[in-house]
Amino acid sequence: MTDSGAPYRGQSEPSTHRGEAGTRQKAAGRLSDFRRSFLVLAPIALWVIDVAGLATTAPWLRTINYGVLGLYLLAAIPGARRTNLLLGGAMAVVATVLLIGEAPLSATRQGLDFAVLFGAFLLVLQLVRATVETMPKATTTRALFETMTESERRVAIISSTHLLGGVLSLGSAAVVRPLLPASNNPHLRREQALATIRGMCTSIYWSPFTVGIAFIFYLFPNLPPWQVFGLGACIAALAIVISILGEGGRAGLAALAATVRAFRPVLLPLVSVALAVVVVTAVSGLSTLQATILVMPLFALLQLLLSESTRAERVWRLTVDRVGRSGDDLVVFTAAVVLSGVIVASPEVTQAAGTILPASLPLPAIILVMMVVGLALSLLGLNAMLCATVLLALVSGTNGVVPDLVMALILLYAWSCSSSLSLASLGVLTVAQLYGVAPQSLIWTRNLVFLGGFGVILAVLLYGLALLIRL
Repeated sequence: MTDSGAPYRGQSEPSTHRGEAGTRQKAAGRLSDFRRSFLVLAPIALWVIDVAGLATTAPWLRTINYGVLGLYLLAAIPGARRTNLLLGGAMAVVATVLLIGEAPLSATRQGLDFAVLFGAFLLVLQLVRATVETMPKATTTRALFETMTESERRVAIISSTHLLGGVLSLGSAAVVRPLLPASNNPHLRREQALATIRGMCTSIYWSPFTVGIAFIFYLFPNLPPWQVFGLGACIAALAIVISILGEGGRAGLAALAATVRAFRPVLLPLVSVALAVVVVTAVSGLSTLQATILVMPLFALLQLLLSESTRAERVWRLTVDRVGRSGDDLVVFTAAVVLSGVIVASPEVTQAAGTILPASLPLPAIILVMMVVGLALSLLGLNAMLCATVLLALVSGTNGVVPDLVMALILLYAWSCSSSLSLASLGVLTVAQLYGVAPQSLIWTRNLVFLGGFGVILAVLLYGLALLIRL
């Protein structure tokens, strides 16, 4: 009996193990599904709470917000990219070390409040992006690009990705790339990729729908939005004009006009809603980010009400899919805003920065050094948020010599450099994939020469702006 029973028991053990493994897999699958669902529901909850917070200042709303944010970050961490985890972890460690020193714990509160608001902003950003992408005339015909010379085509790429990048960000490259004629020439594809990056990454100066602008208004909440957007638009226009003249001369201006006409059906509603955000900010006293999360969903709702139901379904699917993957960005952003608040309040950082970049230096030298450092950090592979945080630490020792508006524009220049030149930039990696070129081939190029030369011009202009502010 014993002998005859042994094989039976031996045979039952593998099936038992398989059953246990299957149970564990089902449990893990249910947990993964719950995590993905929460990554969608959390930003929706943050948006609802933040909108409710515009009408009341009940302290329990902040407590709920912090709780949702904490759970959101915990759910996002398992799916975050390794580089983002390392970056966020490093910034958290630095912030902890400074807090153990003389930096006050209260310095983290403003950063956490802004991270909560940014979580809602990510939801709105993806909703608007999906709404614009599904506009009936968002993807114009290939005829615009097919009838152009190569230099005119690069001008059209720069201008179209710039205009669309103000809202779509990386999505602008995905919209424009399929419109280009197919090419087996790797050099040609590389030149088009460089034009895409230049157009897309200069929109940071004026667009209210980017992470960079959100970060700027966190650092300088008292800056009037019209000043940042107005001067930013002028800087972006100068960058685009220089690029266009460099690529195509007078023919480039004709290509620019043709591109604007082709994308006009998309641009008009976007300009209108951007102006609405500025007006609401000025009239209501809300911050730019608060006005954005309030006004932009109304724009999307109006667009969808005037469209067929299939478009609304597509917008919903795109938004849910992208919001479910946005937690990765929030991990790094939360660490960065908390660290920046701690840096500003840390006496040790201010003292150390004062020895590296003393306030006794002439203002033009301080401005130029900041811009050179921003460009150099980009080439070293730092991402945009970390570049801005390092520059913030560096300028903390100058005792406010650099006006806030000038400093904000310097940070936007550094953000543009990092987005264009850093191998950690999602823009560089995405464009390289779209055009089938190596990311490394997009770094030491004409874009570096352009950003360096433009940085010198911008440094002179910002010094003049600083002098006007001091009058």
